[in-house]
Amino acid sequence: HAGPAITREDFVPHAEYNEKMDFFYLHEATDYVFSLIRQVDQEMTEKKPFLSIKHEEEYWREQARQVIWDLAYKIGVIGVHLQALMPETSERILDAVIKNKKPTNLFARKD
Repeated sequence: HAGPAITREDFVPHAEYNEKMDFFYLHEATDYVFSLIRQVDQEMTEKKPFLSIKHEEEYWREQARQVIWDLAYKIGVIGVHLQALMPETSERILDAVIKNKKPTNLFARKD
């Protein structure tokens, strides 16, 4: 991402998540967040931007940069959603996205 620096305020929580939290439906809110995590994981698996970024043609590298940016934004939103549920994990996610650094694995992968 070559644009302006991103901040926590740039990540807007989803209305559906906010509604669940407003009514203290914590189990549903948690399910919602983990469904977002699964969606991002699936998108990353299907689009494979970390392979395309190494392509010799600039077009494919630019496509990969856009996919990576979109995924990073979605991960930032997930980080915001996790603030009330998993504050330390939320902080690690937001810090990594804002600083454009890869954190250590936050969730064990279930294969």
